[in-house]
Amino acid sequence: MQIGIKYYNCSGFGRLYEYAHKQIHMITKEAKQRLKIILFWQNCGLRATISAFGAKQSILYKWRKVYRDSGCQLASLNPGSQVRKTTNKREVNLDILGEMKRLRLAVCPNMGKAKIKKFLDPFCCLNNLPIYSESKIGRIIKEKKIYHHRQRVYHNGTIKIIKKQKKLRKPKELVVNSPGDLIEIDTVVRFVSGLKRYIITAVDTFGRPAFAYTYNRAGGANARDFFKKLEEVMPFKIKSVQTDNGSEFHLYFRKYLQERNITHYYNYPDRSYRNGHIERFNRTIQEEFVDQSEFLLIDLNVFNSRLIDYLLWYNTKRPHWSLNLESPVDYLIKNNFISNMCWTNTGLSFNYLKI
Repeated sequence: MQIGIKYYNCSGFGRLYEYAHKQIHMITKEAKQRLKIILFWQNCGLRATISAFGAKQSILYKWRKVYRDSGCQLASLNPGSQVRKTTNKREVNLDILGEMKRLRLAVCPNMGKAKIKKFLDPFCCLNNLPIYSESKIGRIIKEKKIYHHRQRVYHNGTIKIIKKQKKLRKPKELVVNSPGDLIEIDTVVRFVSGLKRYIITAVDTFGRPAFAYTYNRAGGANARDFFKKLEEVMPFKIKSVQTDNGSEFHLYFRKYLQERNITHYYNYPDRSYRNGHIERFNRTIQEEFVDQSEFLLIDLNVFNSRLIDYLLWYNTKRPHWSLNLESPVDYLIKNNFISNMCWTNTGLSFNYLKI
């Protein structure tokens, strides 16, 4: 829809509008009162003006000068800013400042203000220095920018500051309307016979189809391999993924998602409830399968083969309360999100992973 201006071809309307806007929004009551005093001064004299309005002589001359220098513009009489031109600067004892820098940069990188106070109070008492409060220590850290930046030292002696990368978080307004809009991925760690096994799990937040695979290491390469398998078995295109901040979901995993133009959201630390779908699936798969088959984790090939059988039953037969007691596949087919032929190919992909 095109928006037009009613008075577009009206000559002089722009100047009139600008004058009206200035008179309504930019001319204050104080400016009008000052102009009134100046005009009264011109007509009745200085002594009568001081008596009538109580204004000082120096102020009257100042207003008149400003008014004349601006070309008799009423806006020039508006009150100016009341902010002080010079502000107070905090005086910090150099010995205390040096001790704070030592604690935050050398002893413990980015030590908090409460912990610094524990060390700083004995130091001040020993050297007859004033004792600073915890809040004052925090303000000094912020003003003096006493921050420790992570560094990487290379074999040739080069030191490089590691900048903290800003992670993309799932927006609150994101609404999942179709399969593949958002896949949640997580890792379950199990110990058996002194061995550590990592079960990487994934679930679609719309139709609830799920997938899992077990590895002996939780590295970025294995997470990338898991996602490639996930793309093979899911009967729809994956658009976005949400994971926690685990190391396995960085480097190779992140690069692969970028190559596939898939949005990667990171969950907030200690906010597992924001990854609620995959956390619930982790509990389900452990209660219904892993706990009963834990002894098979010694041989990953055997365990993964049994795991694929369970996932086929989970996706095609097991009823879900969130889907009106239907299986994920039945729900997607019934609502025309996937076809029977599409799921047949997906089932073959599941069986292929068993080989």
